[in-house]
Amino acid sequence: MLGGDVQVHNVDQLWLVLYQQLRQISVDNRIEVRHSALRTLFTALEAHGNVLESSSWYQVVNELLLPVLENVQHYSSSSSTIDRDEPVEKALGNASQKDPQKMLIHHSRNTQAKQWYTTWETALQGVSRMLSVFFATFAQLDNAEEAWDCFLSHVQLAAVEGSESVAGAAVGGVVEVLERHVGAGAFPPVFWDRFWETVDRIATSACATQGFSQKTLKLL
Repeated sequence: MLGGDVQVHNVDQLWLVLYQQLRQISVDNRIEVRHSALRTLFTALEAHGNVLESSSWYQVVNELLLPVLENVQHYSSSSSTIDRDEPVEKALGNASQKDPQKMLIHHSRNTQAKQWYTTWETALQGVSRMLSVFFATFAQLDNAEEAWDCFLSHVQLAAVEGSESVAGAAVGGVVEVLERHVGAGAFPPVFWDRFWETVDRIATSACATQGFSQKTLKLL
């Protein structure tokens, strides 16, 4: 028994239960907690993922890694709509003055939106790393093509709607997967086609909005 109500019958199930617990707290309101959860999740998975059975890897991809991206993206987008980082007006000099001078202060370094963007960046880097390290296993999954499409959709969304650092993490992550495996001859052609379709959509958005940094565009 684990936690009083979860029965664990083998080692794979034990790891999956632990991974799921980390996934759940990866969207904690406290940035330190969710970042620790993500770092622990990705470190543990990279260290022990090679002992998981293929059936367990199906769960890792579809019930763990992709949901992590979905959940973190949701919270990041939600926080950006309510946290506008409005400037605060502050009086200068003696507060008793009849008409004191005022200045606007932007508290831009520690807003909820910026904190969630940092978490989004961490999640993208971690998931990309897991797909890169365990790509051979990932490519053999029954729904590998569907899962790859889902991953690319998250890359596109992050590149188009995320901050500059989030966009860089998204594009840099998928490029890491390609650089590591395309030349090895085991990269499915359909994956390559879907990647270029995603690049085309990202580039189209970049041309329309002119919102991407040169650094991000160079990665494409």
